[in-house]
Amino acid sequence: MDFANLDLIRCKEYGVNKGKLYGLRVYAKALKRYVSLVIWYPMDGRTDKWQLYFSTDDSMDGREVLDYYRTRFQLEFCFRDGKQHAGITNCQSTDFRKLDFHFNA
Repeated sequence: MDFANLDLIRCKEYGVNKGKLYGLRVYAKALKRYVSLVIWYPMDGRTDKWQLYFSTDDSMDGREVLDYYRTRFQLEFCFRDGKQHAGITNCQSTDFRKLDFHFNA
């Protein structure tokens, strides 16, 4: 697929704020299956580059794929911040007693 000369006739455009979203069903050679590919062009002025997201559930539309990725990253940020706040990332032990002391001291 040539992203520099993307044929937008094959893509379905979705109305989203802060950018353009295109979705299409493509065959991924590496996965040997069809995937739902989403091309996101953010129009917020920070970047002019496009971003690609995909789902192996090829029945999902482009907006669903983007929503799942956004939700996933919000959850990952919550876990990361929680670990840092609790100091869980500072302990390198694998012993149960030492970990218990570290978390509960």
